[in-house]
Amino acid sequence: MNNLRTSEQIRAEIEARFGFFPPFFRPALTNPQVLESLWLQTQFAYLYNPLPPLYKEKLLAYLARYCAVPYCLVCHSCTLQSLGLGGQAVLQLLAAVPPPEREVEQYLQDCYLQTPFNWSDRLDPVLEKGLFYGAVFVFLDYGGHYGDYLRELLGPIIYQHLVLLLTYTKLCHGWVEAHPEIVYTEDRRFQNYFGSLLAEEPQLAEFVVSYQEQVRAERCSRAERLATLVERKRNAEALQQMTARNHLLAQAVDAVSEGVVITDPHLPDNPVIYVNPAFERVTGYSSQEVLGRNCRFLQGVRTDPQTKQTLHNAIARNQKVQVTILNYHKDGTPFWNELKISPIFTDEGELLYMVGIQSDVTGRKLNQEALQQARDDLEIKVQERTLELERANIQLHQEIAERERAQQILKHQAAELLHAGRVKDEFLAMLSHELKTPLNAIIGFSQLLRTGKLDAQASQRALETIERNGKLQAQLIEDLLDVSRIVSGKLRLELRPVHLSSVIEAALDTVHPSAQAKDIHLELVFQPGSGLVWGDPSRLQQVVWNLLLNAIKFTPSGGRVTVRLEQSAEQVILTVADTGRGIAPEFLPYIFERFRQANCLATRAEGGLGLGLAIVQHVVALHSGTITAHSAGEGQGTTFIVSLPHRHACAPLEPPILSNTP
Repeated sequence: MNNLRTSEQIRAEIEARFGFFPPFFRPALTNPQVLESLWLQTQFAYLYNPLPPLYKEKLLAYLARYCAVPYCLVCHSCTLQSLGLGGQAVLQLLAAVPPPEREVEQYLQDCYLQTPFNWSDRLDPVLEKGLFYGAVFVFLDYGGHYGDYLRELLGPIIYQHLVLLLTYTKLCHGWVEAHPEIVYTEDRRFQNYFGSLLAEEPQLAEFVVSYQEQVRAERCSRAERLATLVERKRNAEALQQMTARNHLLAQAVDAVSEGVVITDPHLPDNPVIYVNPAFERVTGYSSQEVLGRNCRFLQGVRTDPQTKQTLHNAIARNQKVQVTILNYHKDGTPFWNELKISPIFTDEGELLYMVGIQSDVTGRKLNQEALQQARDDLEIKVQERTLELERANIQLHQEIAERERAQQILKHQAAELLHAGRVKDEFLAMLSHELKTPLNAIIGFSQLLRTGKLDAQASQRALETIERNGKLQAQLIEDLLDVSRIVSGKLRLELRPVHLSSVIEAALDTVHPSAQAKDIHLELVFQPGSGLVWGDPSRLQQVVWNLLLNAIKFTPSGGRVTVRLEQSAEQVILTVADTGRGIAPEFLPYIFERFRQANCLATRAEGGLGLGLAIVQHVVALHSGTITAHSAGEGQGTTFIVSLPHRHACAPLEPPILSNTP
């Protein structure tokens, strides 16, 4: 007791946390012990609670509807506004009527099917409704099974934090109801945000005044439903008395080892009117706990919805049905139930009862699942081993190629050993990655197709993936072949008069999907009457395509790529400028060298072998042109300028020629 802080010390700590002293704590200023208790509970149950802030504030604002005074409702609504929720959204939240219990149970079961999940303020609508109204029903004591759903869905630790928040909410409601001097008009949250809420949604003021009437009507509806349930139980008790007259039959049923349950289909919700001792032993429920209830209470969040629907359809049609369904013991542990349901008719064909016979087949079910899991594990290991052998074979061939290339370098380029070794290693790493990536996709999907287990849609996607990766690998190989032709002086040009504008438009059509995927704006500026050159259309298109693709690759989403075609007295000038990553000044002199890429680690995710610009420079040179690169530095974009002789400045060459290296 000697360590108890004074009210002034506690108040100073509260003001430091909130930036003001909330009226909520004022009644406790005269009693430091009470003030310390309120503050500690506020910290651990509310402020430091790890639940997502928006979910937490929505829940507290909605639960404030059940408080007799509007302080909590107004303050938490203002906090929602500070978290970005507008006035209309706040009113829609507060005015919403809780959905029927069966609908909330379905939400929670659907939530379980989506686990595991990462809880944040942005959840799937079904998941958000299940978590929200499940917590509301736990707060309103609508039944312990809602807590069971949430505990299994969230895990014990997060569920404990939720229960702590709900308990604290009830404490807050009782506190403000016991102290009418607590008014929201003196709260800083009201002063800062409520005016903005009313400006966005004026009807919110009317709701704050009249919300208690709406909640009272909801509670009356709840009372009527409870009265109906009580009446149903009374009917069930009357039916139980009727079953006593069938004592002899009951003794025979009691003696069987399978669980037996009898329901009355003539009463609402098909209630249980009899269970035998074997049912009690299997489920852990006594007969008094189940009489008058529907057998759905044995189901839980992991019960298969399709199996439940099969049961529902058969019972609705008064048909026999046999299923194996996951049920839950009274202690919450699951078991597999082989359930057989049969309708009982009179001699005149009138339906009397529905009889269910259940057997615990958990052991058999687990053995079947274990056997299937073992088969699946074996298949996965076979596939993994096959992939390991394939990778080992590829790696072996790569190592052989690397050794041969290393010997060539040692023999012919001893003077440049250090530089050549580094360039070789970087290129081989890129080549291995770029060739292996589409190859792995082709092999993997080919194996899947060979299994014959894919449906038509999946097979079509597999074929599209194989085709796409095949084209990618073909393009990589074509780049390598072009470099080989350049080195050997065998790069072929088919020269003819070419309008460079049509070449540019064709290249733009090719790269437009890539630009659209990254939301990059393509701007085309043509000088009228410009663009006639003497050249190879396909090779010139290769030049434009490479420059455009390079610009799109290194331009972030929302950027811009500008293509400009101009003409001087003797030259046709093509400019490709982007707002992308730019080029460091120290790398700019090496931009057209083969296998060179600036900052390999940073550009690795973009792919490529570093050959495109080298090919572009060579093709432009074969057309008697020049290409230059300009950049103000990293983050400042890049501009490539291609200059080609105008058509009248070129001597026509007939027939098409096979060019040599320049």
